[in-house]
Amino acid sequence: MTRVPMAAAILVAGLLLFACSKPAGLVVNGDKVGPISVETAFNVAAIARLFPQFKVSAGMSSALEPGAHVIRVIDNGKTVLELYPTGDGARVASVLILDDIVQDENGVHIGSRYRDIFPPSKPTGCMAGAMEKRGRIYCPQPNSNRIIYEMQGVPPAPDGQVPPPEVLADWHVTAMLWDGDDASVN
Repeated sequence: MTRVPMAAAILVAGLLLFACSKPAGLVVNGDKVGPISVETAFNVAAIARLFPQFKVSAGMSSALEPGAHVIRVIDNGKTVLELYPTGDGARVASVLILDDIVQDENGVHIGSRYRDIFPPSKPTGCMAGAMEKRGRIYCPQPNSNRIIYEMQGVPPAPDGQVPPPEVLADWHVTAMLWDGDDASVN
């Protein structure tokens, strides 16, 4: 009889340990993405020290700048962040955010809807994607020129056009870009 409660206690303890081992959420703002800023060295060892709970590896981009050298921060086989270097390759210039464990200071994350981000009566400054990004739109974070939301929805955006807000209402964030190159502007 005592074995059942003991087994249950061990199972609960294991589940709690697993739940506590999930990486904590990261916040992106105009100055940084989690611990990454414009001062962060662009090398795998430096990034791995900042993210000990994640796998960190070097590779080539297939997303933002196909063929560019990038550093990926990976959680359970899924890319969370893709880091791009400055022109001289010394520091992090920009970060492509690909997972919903990262959110901005307003709570926006991958999966957030357009209508929950942008007020219906205000212009957003969104631009239509082109070529392989056709059908998507790119919208700056309200009151920021450093964070861009990539959004998709149904129906897709016509070539070179941003649909009206009533069409965009249920579109959702599919990626976010933090552009540290612009960090000196404010």
